[in-house]
Parts: sequence; structure tokens; C-alpha cells
Amino acid sequence: MKSFLKLCYVSPFLLLSSVSHAALTTLEGEHVTYQVNLDAPWMSNLQAKVTGDTLQFISKDGNAIVNNKQIGNGSNISEFNSRLGDIKVQAKQGYQFSTANIVHSGVVDSVGEGGRNAILYSRLWSYAFLNNPIDNWSSAATDKNTVILADNKAENPNNLIKPLTGQLKIVDRSLTSFSDLSSKSNLDIEFYNEIHAWAVQTTTPDSYAHAQLDSFGISMQVAPVPEPETYALMGMGLVGLMAVRRRKNKA
Repeated sequence: MKSFLKLCYVSPFLLLSSVSHAALTTLEGEHVTYQVNLDAPWMSNLQAKVTGDTLQFISKDGNAIVNNKQIGNGSNISEFNSRLGDIKVQAKQGYQFSTANIVHSGVVDSVGEGGRNAILYSRLWSYAFLNNPIDNWSSAATDKNTVILADNKAENPNNLIKPLTGQLKIVDRSLTSFSDLSSKSNLDIEFYNEIHAWAVQTTTPDSYAHAQLDSFGISMQVAPVPEPETYALMGMGLVGLMAVRRRKNKA
């Protein structure tokens, strides 16, 4: 009876473990292999695709992943994040990681009117967290984003009501770069996206700020792993240089 209860207690965890492992779908790149949990809740309306060595997430229905529009004064802020453990990447045999770039696509735009203190602000902020649990290494890239800020401060000292407009459409914009990944061949990836739209002290009710996230992902760059023969040749070269120096010193 005790052994039966023990089996009943352990089996759900074994089942969960096997399901979690099975949920990772392999997506082959040119020099890297991605694994993505397509059954994760945040993937419910997304599809993943790999082009070259770039992993990209887009919506299944062709619409924006997140579409924020603030009409009139106020703010509209959303987040769209993945989950640690749902995305993995491994360099293929003969290659190692060198660097990586976050990429995203979307639209930020604003239209309205206002005086000197009026602001229309739209921002897409995408960043990622790379983690290697084997050697307890991690790195985050957070320092760049796509922003459009419309205001009248610089050219409106008399506080006149003037138009506030701006638009920027971005397609696969390369953002922050992770550098010095040469010692890593397996990484977990976690994404964070913030979509902001703010309107402050505008004078028309139809003034708006708009931020739209269409896609996000990461592009991995790799370099060939030096063959043992290469190390041997480098070692022989160093020995030769040392021998030449000794001869010069004796002379």
C-alpha cells in the first residue's frame, strides 16, 4: 500500500517533467538550434520562425502582438514577456557563440496639438536575459529602445498651441548587442517587451500617442571553434618565436 501511494505521489511529477520536455519544439537555424515551448501560455497567439540564425516571434493572425493607443491625455502601458525555460539555443557542432542582437518590429506614432508643456510619447522597449545555469552565468541587455517624443518646448517659448506629430515605422531593428559569448554553447533566453503610449497636456480630444509591437526576437552570431590542429600550429609557432628570441639574445 505504501509503495502504491508513493507511486501515486511521484507519478504526477514524472508526468509533468516529461510533458515539459516534450513541449520544447526544435527549430533549426543555419549554425544554431533553438528549442521553444510552443504550448507556453504567452505563445497562445504567437508563432516562432527561424531565418538564418535569427529567431523571431510574430502573431498567428497577422495583427500586432500588442497595440496600445492613448487617445486624449493619459497613459496606456502594457508588457509582453516570455518565461525562463521556454526558449533555449545551442550552437551546432564546430561553432560557438560570439555575439547576439535583440531585434523587434513595430510602429510608434503620435498626432495632436498642444502648448509648450504638451507631450506625446510612444515607446517600444525590448530587452532580453541570457542565462547559462551550467556555469551560473547570466547577462541582460536593456539599454536601447525605440522612442518617438513630440513636444513644443524648444521652438515654442510663447506657449502657443502648435501641432505635435511624429511617426516611425521599424522593421527588424537591431537593438542591444550581447558581446563576448565565446565561452557559451548553451543558453536559456527570456524576453521582456514594454509598450508605452502617453499624452500629456494636449489641447485636442483626438490627440493620440500610439505604440505597436509587431515582432520580437534575437539574432545569434557564431564563430568556428578552432580545431586541435590549429592550437598545435599556434603552439609550434610560439615555440619557434621563443627559439628565435633565444638565439638573438645569445648573439
